[in-house]
Amino acid sequence: RSELANYMESSQTEAWLKQRGVKFEYRCGIRYDELIANWADVNQGRVDAVPRDEALIEKYAGAMENGAMFPAPILGKIVGGFEVYDGCQRLSAGQRCGQTLFNGYIIKADNPAVRASIRVCANSVLNGTAPSQEWTIAKIVDVLYEGHNYSVVDCSQWSGQPVVKIQQEIDSRD
Repeated sequence: RSELANYMESSQTEAWLKQRGVKFEYRCGIRYDELIANWADVNQGRVDAVPRDEALIEKYAGAMENGAMFPAPILGKIVGGFEVYDGCQRLSAGQRCGQTLFNGYIIKADNPAVRASIRVCANSVLNGTAPSQEWTIAKIVDVLYEGHNYSVVDCSQWSGQPVVKIQQEIDSRD
């Protein structure tokens, strides 16, 4: 079986990126050593103190060993390698299974706000499970609304969270 068999193209990922105007390339055969050194420790889609969910990684690794298919991760190229914007748990599982190569989406966006939006929102919108809706909304307000001056509507469009819930979080902070 090919080392790349566990990561596949995802029409859902592609549609989500295209709807937000994000250009990307799907690439096969990316090496783990092309990732930045601390790739598994930077994960804004998870609670800050716990970037990796060991139980989930083990679950994914077991599924991969049995031939399960997973959506390819989303990456961004920076000096020093690729950052992982979505797919930290899947990549950790693949590495645990002994993979040295994977397929991925490489975004073509230098805008820090776009990169942050993907990091914060992709996990709950696309391929993963966010810790909770409350945590997700708080993170969206922290990073997108407060950090990058997105409007409430912009935050909703990126995250799929209701405008009213995002506004409630903002109002609770005032």
